[in-house]
Amino acid sequence: LRDEEASLPLLLQSLEKAAVHTNLVLEFIFIDDHSLDHSKNLIAKANLENARVYTSNGEGKKQAIRTGVGLAKFDHVLFLDADVQLSEKYFFQ
Repeated sequence: LRDEEASLPLLLQSLEKAAVHTNLVLEFIFIDDHSLDHSKNLIAKANLENARVYTSNGEGKKQAIRTGVGLAKFDHVLFLDADVQLSEKYFFQ
């Protein structure tokens, strides 16, 4: 994410709602691509378990993805842009 303060509230709300409808252990890694806004603060205030924010090791989307993959604890990784919203049953199995 980079300067996604306007988009993040809807994504965070949808992640919160979707996370409660699953028994999966989820890890939320947010990679900040050197934002100049308050994106990190919004994520820190979100009600998401296992959510962490890191700064990208470089610049650009590809480097942010590399950074996130390197930090992931699990084998399966899903990448989302900050301007998406998930349905409440997204992680339902």
